[in-house]
Amino acid sequence: MRLPRPPAPWHNGLLRRRASVTRPLPLQIAHESIDQAGFGGGVETAANALFSQLQSELRGVGFQFATCGLTGRFDFLQGEILPTPDGWIASNFRDRLWKGWIVPSADSDTWFAAGTTAYYDLLQSDDLEKALEARRIQYRGLKLAPGNAMNRFRIEETKGVLFLDSLRRKLGDDKFFPLLAAWFSENTTKTVSAKSFLDKAGVAFEFTEPADGPAYTVSDIGRRLGTAVLVYGTQREAGANRYAAEQLQAQYLNQFESQVPVYKDFEVNDELLAHKDVIFVGRPEANTALAAWAKQINLDYQAAVFKIENQTHAGEREALTYAAKNPLDPAHMVLVLAGNDALRTVKLATAGGRFEQTPYVITGEERPGANAMPGGRRPR
Repeated sequence: MRLPRPPAPWHNGLLRRRASVTRPLPLQIAHESIDQAGFGGGVETAANALFSQLQSELRGVGFQFATCGLTGRFDFLQGEILPTPDGWIASNFRDRLWKGWIVPSADSDTWFAAGTTAYYDLLQSDDLEKALEARRIQYRGLKLAPGNAMNRFRIEETKGVLFLDSLRRKLGDDKFFPLLAAWFSENTTKTVSAKSFLDKAGVAFEFTEPADGPAYTVSDIGRRLGTAVLVYGTQREAGANRYAAEQLQAQYLNQFESQVPVYKDFEVNDELLAHKDVIFVGRPEANTALAAWAKQINLDYQAAVFKIENQTHAGEREALTYAAKNPLDPAHMVLVLAGNDALRTVKLATAGGRFEQTPYVITGEERPGANAMPGGRRPR
């Protein structure tokens, strides 16, 4: 089945091999011409028809694609478009963004000046929803952090990002982007107040605090190594856990120039860990210090089985990287690195999953058709 050649304007459909090798294919689809092409079902229907032409040539190969402002994965074995691990996402606002810069007239205008800059960058993310959720998590963490000048600035910046995103959704893209573009065109390089923008938009600054949820992502540990400790389990797989902890210690020293002390699980107590960012190595049945805190950090990990978002993970090749608040001092975090067997814990110590901006990462053997879970990342 061939997709009729639609009129300009064109958007190039770029198909990307899942091995991250990018190559353009001679496929073009018009952003504004899907219905004209006879596919009233919308983007998904048109894209399915478009990619069906390749099925015979590329059978058994999976591609990710980005076209018409949506992303997804076309599975040639199943013969249909599936959501990417991050779901359907808005992928490209670059041609609609405003231009220019401003100076806030007072500290009370920081949310707008810093927020528009940060939101400008966020709108160019591959996954806007994931980036926004990372901002909400960051905001919760900042509210727990010391009230220094930098943290206050970052709180105001995040307020601006979340307010602007709510305004975009309220007004719609067709009103929001021209509004920002026009306002910046009139005011770029000037010292201005946030009120002047609000007046032009005809809205008030009404910020809604993010709902309760995670306050840390697994990547946050990189900024906290100065107050971090590594605690490895000795009750089971002690040799593997010690090796994993030492590997992490060496990596932190090489990458961040931070010497993180290493302790055995029986060497620590609440007094030592109370005001630390604690990195536990090994699952609770292997790590008595982690077992003592498991309920307080909402970690459901029994023997070699863990549960996240009501899904059970019992595969011997699965492992979990998990971030939470330190139950004795929420201004500090806990990071758990645990595999369902000794080898997975060791492999986790050298994997990149702990740098994700999500509250947890599950690694292991990917099951066919597995989707991402709401709070974290599926395995690579």
